[in-house]
Amino acid sequence: MKASHRSLGDWLSDIEEMASKVVAYTAETDFEQFMANEPVRDLVIKKLENMGEASRYIRKLHPGFQESVPEMPWRDLTEMRNRLTHGYFDYSPAVVWRIALDEAPAILAQIRRVIAEHAGPISG
Repeated sequence: MKASHRSLGDWLSDIEEMASKVVAYTAETDFEQFMANEPVRDLVIKKLENMGEASRYIRKLHPGFQESVPEMPWRDLTEMRNRLTHGYFDYSPAVVWRIALDEAPAILAQIRRVIAEHAGPISG
């Protein structure tokens, strides 16, 4: 399916799913375990990239929506994606860990509120 055929609800659900996975992948672990587990580290990075990509498509395909929900860190999500994708050779695992631990749970809670508040207009 082309990106332009996906609904706003699809993009928001993607962010929710990816944030949920980041939280799950990093639960009950510490930084040393995270650093020692390359597959989990790669999954977390990919999910963070995808969250930013979904944010980018929301801005592109649903103009004005992000401005109507200023509590979401839309720009931060997109910038994170750009940094991880285009600066893959120069990212800090400690920063990825901090985002996964500190910011992903907050983003998950925020996106769930956004979905609940906009369930009618965005579904379909």
